[in-house]
Amino acid sequence: MFAVEDRESALGALREIIDRGEGKGHGEVWDGDQEAAHPDRNEVAHYHRLLELERGRRFRPGDTAESGPTGDGPTFTCVPPSHGT
Repeated sequence: MFAVEDRESALGALREIIDRGEGKGHGEVWDGDQEAAHPDRNEVAHYHRLLELERGRRFRPGDTAESGPTGDGPTFTCVPPSHGT
């Protein structure tokens, strides 16, 4: 992360965002990386990750931006906050 102070640093920040996949077009489901927790799976671009939450389904191999997510719903794990114990 770095401060944006002028046009050049702003363009650099935008390039960084695009390189990380956040700036992928809405037609690209996969961002080109592997999921950290599941290296055998491709990572879904951030726009489409939010779409998964909205639709209540996950993208799976073979899904496209046009088909939308067709997999099972996302699962959530709730971890209670630690209170210094």
